[in-house]
Amino acid sequence: MQTRALCFQALPARHRFCASFALLYLMFAGAGPASGQSAWPGDAGTTIATEGGIGSLLAGYEPSGAAWHTVRASLFIVGDDGQLTELARDGTVLNDWVIGGDLEGVTIADPESDLIYVGREHPDAVLEFDISTGLTTSNSWNLTSWMTGSTNLGLEALTYVDGLFYAGHQGEGNIYIFDLQPASTAQFINSFAAPFGRWDLSGMHYEEQTETLYAIHDSANVLVEMEADGTFVAEYALPGSNQEGIAFEVDCPTSLSSVFISEDSGDVLRYDDYPSTCVSVPAVPALPPIGFTLLGVLFAAVAARETARPG
Repeated sequence: MQTRALCFQALPARHRFCASFALLYLMFAGAGPASGQSAWPGDAGTTIATEGGIGSLLAGYEPSGAAWHTVRASLFIVGDDGQLTELARDGTVLNDWVIGGDLEGVTIADPESDLIYVGREHPDAVLEFDISTGLTTSNSWNLTSWMTGSTNLGLEALTYVDGLFYAGHQGEGNIYIFDLQPASTAQFINSFAAPFGRWDLSGMHYEEQTETLYAIHDSANVLVEMEADGTFVAEYALPGSNQEGIAFEVDCPTSLSSVFISEDSGDVLRYDDYPSTCVSVPAVPALPPIGFTLLGVLFAAVAARETARPG
């Protein structure tokens, strides 16, 4: 993080406050502007999994990224010690795999396939994992030519947006966009800064049905809603702490979602009743007017009778 120290050298020395401003910036840069921030709109939340709990996550598990699988109706999370875990909606552990490395993000590009994509920090990369074999594939994409950070401040978030992968950099707060191609070829597309220049970007989720990019900034303790190009929409105060992963289960008919948030202190929570407006709802074919339907049946019956009458 770069310190934006402002020195007003034209003022008398007693009014110069470079050092003080720099210190205040370092303390509060992650917090961002409080104005415009709304209260958390969902319910109070339920802890569905905890590290070391009976029938739950292994002791010492530090949940990070999260992704909801729409076909399997299950939640995938990754841990800082290289774990990938599949959870039922109530937190029951369905599958556990060990990939290795510091895994910080997870996303699903095609829910009809068996492939899951995980983001690894230091060195920053995306790995392709096949849940049918329990192994990584030959595809992996090294992103260090574009994004890298210290051991704990590099790639921290990953999501899939309309054919492209968005990777979040924790130390910068910037979001990098890549086209991950076959043969482990990564094509850099673009990058943009988080709204208000925030850093500590710790989790992301793009929801196709609402066409919204959701991002967590842990130090500021906020959830930000954006358009896919980074245009700010809204932000909400988060009810928990140490949040590092987010996933949505959207229910378009009710315009409500369940939000899953993983906390690296060892818990996974589900918050229900989060307002969500679906943009793309499958269309229901319109039925013809009943009058025309009955008229058509009548004409068909008359035609059949005329055909059957002896000539």
